[in-house]
Amino acid sequence: MKYGFIGGGNMGGAMAGACKKAVGADNVLLVDRDEETTARLANSLGVTASSYDEIARDCRLIFVGVKPNLVAQVLQQLRPALQAREDDVAVVSIAAGVKIEDMCAVVGDN
Repeated sequence: MKYGFIGGGNMGGAMAGACKKAVGADNVLLVDRDEETTARLANSLGVTASSYDEIARDCRLIFVGVKPNLVAQVLQQLRPALQAREDDVAVVSIAAGVKIEDMCAVVGDN
């Protein structure tokens, strides 16, 4: 199973690093705001640099670790690939104050 991390800041980076120790670097994908930042963070954490689309398409558990005001924007980028999936996937926000209802309004509730 693959785990996706969107945002490699303090919280997202710490979680991605811990996940890597548990499941291995090949199973942990990370994307950040641009390709250069993604590559730098993935390299420093020892995980796989990825993209929004790849994470939405391939990961069964996706952690969104961006600023609260950016969560909806990120979820909109994930929406097409998530809605095309036929398997179960969980999207978890680690941003303060983000409600499940608000996330479901963007990506759907299934």
